Amino acid sequence: MKNKAKYFLMTTKILSGLLIAILFTLCSCDYVNVPIPQTNVGDTASCPTYTFSPSSGIVKKILIEDYTGQGCKNCPTAARELHVIDSINPGRIIGLGVHVSDFANPNSPPAGAPVGSYTVDFRTDEGDIYDAQNAFYISIAGLPKGMLSRKDYNATTYTHRKNWWTWQSSATTYLAETADVELKIINDYDNIAKKLCTSVYTRFINPQSGIYNLVVLLVQDSIVNWQLDGSTHVPNYLHRHVLRDAINSAWGDQ
Repeated sequence: MKNKAKYFLMTTKILSGLLIAILFTLCSCDYVNVPIPQTNVGDTASCPTYTFSPSSGIVKKILIEDYTGQGCKNCPTAARELHVIDSINPGRIIGLGVHVSDFANPNSPPAGAPVGSYTVDFRTDEGDIYDAQNAFYISIAGLPKGMLSRKDYNATTYTHRKNWWTWQSSATTYLAETADVELKIINDYDNIAKKLCTSVYTRFINPQSGIYNLVVLLVQDSIVNWQLDGSTHVPNYLHRHVLRDAINSAWGDQ
Protein backbone atom coordinates (compact mmCIF):
# COMPACT_ATOMS: atom_id res chain seq x y z
CA MET A 1 0.00 0.00 0.00
CA LYS A 2 1.42 3.37 -0.99
CA ASN A 3 1.30 6.45 1.20
CA LYS A 4 -2.07 8.15 1.30
CA ALA A 5 -3.32 11.55 2.42
CA LYS A 6 -2.80 12.89 5.91
CA TYR A 7 -6.52 13.30 6.46
CA PHE A 8 -9.29 10.91 7.44
CA LEU A 9 -11.76 10.89 4.59
CA MET A 10 -15.52 10.73 4.89
CA THR A 11 -17.95 11.41 2.08
CA THR A 12 -21.58 12.37 2.11
CA LYS A 13 -23.97 11.44 -0.68
CA ILE A 14 -22.52 12.01 -4.13
CA LEU A 15 -25.06 13.17 -6.68
CA SER A 16 -24.96 12.16 -10.33
CA GLY A 17 -22.54 14.14 -12.45
CA LEU A 18 -19.78 14.26 -15.02
CA LEU A 19 -16.63 12.20 -15.07
CA ILE A 20 -14.50 15.00 -13.71
CA ALA A 21 -12.12 15.47 -10.83
CA ILE A 22 -13.42 17.82 -8.16
CA LEU A 23 -10.24 18.84 -6.40
CA PHE A 24 -9.76 20.56 -3.12
CA THR A 25 -6.79 21.51 -0.99
CA LEU A 26 -6.54 21.43 2.77
CA CYS A 27 -4.06 23.55 4.71
CA SER A 28 -2.48 24.99 1.59
CA CYS A 29 -0.21 27.15 3.75
CA ASP A 30 1.18 24.18 5.70
CA TYR A 31 4.37 22.46 4.65
CA VAL A 32 4.10 18.71 5.07
CA ASN A 33 7.11 16.42 4.73
CA VAL A 34 5.64 12.98 5.38
CA PRO A 35 1.88 12.46 4.96
CA ILE A 36 0.08 10.24 7.47
CA PRO A 37 -1.98 7.28 6.21
CA GLN A 38 -5.76 7.53 6.31
CA THR A 39 -8.30 5.58 8.37
CA ASN A 40 -12.08 5.24 8.76
CA VAL A 41 -12.93 5.91 5.13
CA GLY A 42 -16.65 5.92 4.38
CA ASP A 43 -17.97 6.73 7.86
CA THR A 44 -20.59 9.36 7.05
CA ALA A 45 -22.91 8.82 10.03
CA SER A 46 -22.10 12.08 11.76
CA CYS A 47 -21.65 14.21 8.64
CA PRO A 48 -24.06 17.15 8.49
CA THR A 49 -26.59 17.68 5.72
CA TYR A 50 -25.49 20.58 3.58
CA THR A 51 -27.60 23.13 1.76
CA PHE A 52 -26.03 24.57 -1.36
CA SER A 53 -26.70 28.23 -2.06
CA PRO A 54 -28.25 29.30 -5.38
CA SER A 55 -25.83 29.91 -8.21
CA SER A 56 -24.79 33.47 -8.92
CA GLY A 57 -22.84 32.60 -12.05
CA ILE A 58 -21.08 29.59 -13.48
CA VAL A 59 -17.39 29.87 -14.34
CA LYS A 60 -15.94 27.47 -16.89
CA LYS A 61 -12.97 25.60 -15.41
CA ILE A 62 -10.64 22.95 -16.78
CA LEU A 63 -8.58 20.18 -15.22
CA ILE A 64 -4.87 19.92 -16.03
CA GLU A 65 -3.35 16.61 -14.97
CA ASP A 66 0.42 16.80 -14.72
CA TYR A 67 1.94 13.31 -14.77
CA THR A 68 5.23 13.66 -12.99
CA GLY A 69 7.85 12.14 -10.68
CA GLN A 70 10.50 13.25 -8.22
CA GLY A 71 13.25 11.70 -10.30
CA CYS A 72 12.11 13.29 -13.57
CA LYS A 73 14.53 16.09 -14.41
CA ASN A 74 12.22 17.81 -16.92
CA CYS A 75 9.05 17.61 -14.82
CA PRO A 76 9.57 20.88 -12.89
CA THR A 77 9.44 22.70 -16.24
CA ALA A 78 5.95 21.31 -16.82
CA ALA A 79 4.90 22.23 -13.28
CA ARG A 80 6.04 25.79 -13.83
CA GLU A 81 4.11 25.96 -17.11
CA LEU A 82 0.97 24.79 -15.33
CA HIS A 83 1.28 27.66 -12.89
CA VAL A 84 1.87 30.14 -15.69
CA ILE A 85 -1.41 28.97 -17.21
CA ASP A 86 -3.08 29.31 -13.81
CA SER A 87 -1.79 32.87 -13.41
CA ILE A 88 -3.16 33.80 -16.84
CA ASN A 89 -6.54 32.25 -16.01
CA PRO A 90 -6.99 32.84 -12.25
CA GLY A 91 -9.66 30.69 -10.63
CA ARG A 92 -10.27 28.65 -13.76
CA ILE A 93 -7.51 26.03 -13.67
CA ILE A 94 -7.65 22.89 -11.51
CA GLY A 95 -4.18 21.38 -11.25
CA LEU A 96 -3.49 17.76 -10.38
CA GLY A 97 0.02 16.39 -9.91
CA VAL A 98 -0.02 12.63 -10.52
CA HIS A 99 3.23 10.90 -9.52
CA VAL A 100 3.75 7.71 -11.52
CA SER A 101 6.32 5.25 -12.92
CA ASP A 102 9.90 4.59 -11.85
CA PHE A 103 10.48 8.35 -11.85
CA ALA A 104 8.36 8.39 -8.67
CA ASN A 105 9.73 5.19 -7.12
CA PRO A 106 11.71 5.96 -3.93
CA ASN A 107 13.45 2.60 -4.30
CA SER A 108 15.00 3.85 -7.55
CA PRO A 109 16.34 7.35 -6.77
CA PRO A 110 17.89 9.35 -9.60
CA ALA A 111 21.61 9.07 -10.24
CA GLY A 112 23.72 11.12 -7.86
CA ALA A 113 20.97 11.48 -5.28
CA PRO A 114 22.29 12.31 -1.79
CA VAL A 115 22.10 9.57 0.82
CA GLY A 116 18.72 9.57 2.56
CA SER A 117 16.96 11.63 -0.13
CA TYR A 118 13.89 10.74 -2.22
CA THR A 119 12.44 8.48 0.47
CA VAL A 120 8.80 9.63 0.33
CA ASP A 121 6.49 7.79 -2.04
CA PHE A 122 4.02 10.17 -3.72
CA ARG A 123 2.54 7.45 -5.90
CA THR A 124 -1.06 6.38 -5.36
CA ASP A 125 -3.14 3.40 -6.35
CA GLU A 126 -5.42 5.73 -8.30
CA GLY A 127 -2.53 7.31 -10.17
CA ASP A 128 -1.31 3.86 -11.17
CA ILE A 129 -4.81 3.00 -12.39
CA TYR A 130 -4.94 6.12 -14.56
CA ASP A 131 -1.45 5.42 -15.91
CA ALA A 132 -2.22 1.80 -16.79
CA GLN A 133 -2.21 0.52 -20.37
CA ASN A 134 -5.97 -0.06 -20.32
CA ALA A 135 -6.58 3.53 -19.18
CA PHE A 136 -4.62 6.66 -20.17
CA TYR A 137 -1.19 5.01 -20.58
CA ILE A 138 0.77 8.18 -19.94
CA SER A 139 4.26 7.45 -18.61
CA ILE A 140 5.10 4.89 -21.29
CA ALA A 141 5.61 7.90 -23.58
CA GLY A 142 7.98 9.52 -21.08
CA LEU A 143 7.46 12.26 -18.52
CA PRO A 144 6.31 14.93 -18.18
CA LYS A 145 3.04 14.48 -20.00
CA GLY A 146 -0.42 15.81 -19.27
CA MET A 147 -4.11 15.74 -20.02
CA LEU A 148 -6.51 18.65 -20.16
CA SER A 149 -10.00 17.80 -18.91
CA ARG A 150 -9.32 14.29 -20.24
CA LYS A 151 -10.27 15.44 -23.72
CA ASP A 152 -9.18 13.92 -27.04
CA TYR A 153 -9.01 10.43 -25.54
CA ASN A 154 -7.94 7.80 -28.05
CA ALA A 155 -6.75 4.35 -27.01
CA THR A 156 -4.88 3.89 -30.29
CA THR A 157 -3.27 7.21 -31.13
CA TYR A 158 -3.13 8.52 -27.55
CA THR A 159 -3.95 12.05 -28.63
CA HIS A 160 -4.98 12.73 -25.04
CA ARG A 161 -1.31 12.65 -23.97
CA LYS A 162 -0.14 16.23 -24.37
CA ASN A 163 3.34 17.72 -24.09
CA TRP A 164 3.65 20.56 -21.60
CA TRP A 165 4.46 23.19 -24.26
CA THR A 166 1.02 22.61 -25.83
CA TRP A 167 -0.95 22.99 -22.58
CA GLN A 168 -1.41 26.74 -22.82
CA SER A 169 -2.91 26.74 -26.32
CA SER A 170 -5.14 23.77 -25.46
CA ALA A 171 -6.26 25.49 -22.26
CA THR A 172 -7.24 28.59 -24.21
CA THR A 173 -9.33 26.45 -26.56
CA TYR A 174 -11.10 24.49 -23.83
CA LEU A 175 -11.78 27.52 -21.62
CA ALA A 176 -13.61 29.15 -24.52
CA GLU A 177 -16.11 26.28 -24.62
CA THR A 178 -19.49 26.48 -22.91
CA ALA A 179 -19.80 24.86 -19.49
CA ASP A 180 -22.09 21.82 -19.58
CA VAL A 181 -22.32 21.08 -15.87
CA GLU A 182 -22.42 23.03 -12.65
CA LEU A 183 -20.34 21.61 -9.82
CA LYS A 184 -20.21 22.71 -6.20
CA ILE A 185 -18.31 21.24 -3.29
CA ILE A 186 -18.47 21.78 0.48
CA ASN A 187 -15.75 20.45 2.76
CA ASP A 188 -16.10 20.33 6.53
CA TYR A 189 -12.94 19.28 8.37
CA ASP A 190 -13.08 18.54 12.11
CA ASN A 191 -9.55 19.05 13.39
CA ILE A 192 -10.34 17.42 16.73
CA ALA A 193 -11.99 14.29 15.35
CA LYS A 194 -9.64 14.31 12.33
CA LYS A 195 -12.59 13.85 10.04
CA LEU A 196 -13.42 15.33 6.66
CA CYS A 197 -16.98 15.42 5.36
CA THR A 198 -17.39 16.25 1.70
CA SER A 199 -20.61 16.98 -0.16
CA VAL A 200 -20.91 17.54 -3.88
CA TYR A 201 -23.72 19.12 -5.91
CA THR A 202 -23.99 18.62 -9.66
CA ARG A 203 -26.42 19.94 -12.25
CA PHE A 204 -26.37 19.52 -15.98
CA ILE A 205 -26.70 22.90 -17.69
CA ASN A 206 -27.04 21.50 -21.20
CA PRO A 207 -28.65 18.17 -22.20
CA GLN A 208 -26.12 15.32 -22.40
CA SER A 209 -26.26 11.80 -23.76
CA GLY A 210 -24.47 8.76 -22.41
CA ILE A 211 -23.46 7.70 -18.92
CA TYR A 212 -21.30 9.89 -16.70
CA ASN A 213 -19.41 9.33 -13.47
CA LEU A 214 -18.45 11.77 -10.74
CA VAL A 215 -14.90 11.42 -9.42
CA VAL A 216 -13.91 13.17 -6.20
CA LEU A 217 -10.19 13.33 -5.47
CA LEU A 218 -8.14 14.50 -2.50
CA VAL A 219 -5.25 16.79 -3.31
CA GLN A 220 -2.50 17.81 -0.91
CA ASP A 221 -0.73 21.08 -1.55
CA SER A 222 2.65 22.59 -0.67
CA ILE A 223 4.59 19.46 0.26
CA VAL A 224 8.29 20.23 0.67
CA ASN A 225 10.50 17.37 -0.45
CA TRP A 226 13.19 16.33 -2.90
CA GLN A 227 12.94 16.84 -6.65
CA LEU A 228 15.38 16.51 -9.51
CA ASP A 229 15.26 19.80 -11.45
CA GLY A 230 17.48 19.56 -14.49
CA SER A 231 20.76 18.29 -13.07
CA THR A 232 20.14 19.70 -9.57
CA HIS A 233 18.82 17.72 -6.61
CA VAL A 234 16.56 20.19 -4.81
CA PRO A 235 15.87 19.22 -1.16
CA ASN A 236 13.16 21.81 -0.52
CA TYR A 237 11.18 21.67 -3.77
CA LEU A 238 7.54 22.74 -3.35
CA HIS A 239 5.28 19.98 -4.67
CA ARG A 240 1.89 21.45 -5.57
CA HIS A 241 -1.60 19.93 -5.86
CA VAL A 242 -0.37 16.35 -5.37
CA LEU A 243 -2.91 13.57 -5.86
CA ARG A 244 -3.16 11.69 -2.56
CA ASP A 245 -6.32 9.63 -2.83
CA ALA A 246 -9.74 9.16 -4.40
CA ILE A 247 -12.64 9.71 -2.04
CA ASN A 248 -15.06 7.67 -4.13
CA SER A 249 -12.67 5.43 -6.12
CA ALA A 250 -10.55 6.12 -9.18
CA TRP A 251 -13.52 6.04 -11.56
CA GLY A 252 -16.13 7.40 -9.15
CA ASP A 253 -19.88 6.91 -8.98
CA GLN A 254 -22.39 6.88 -11.82
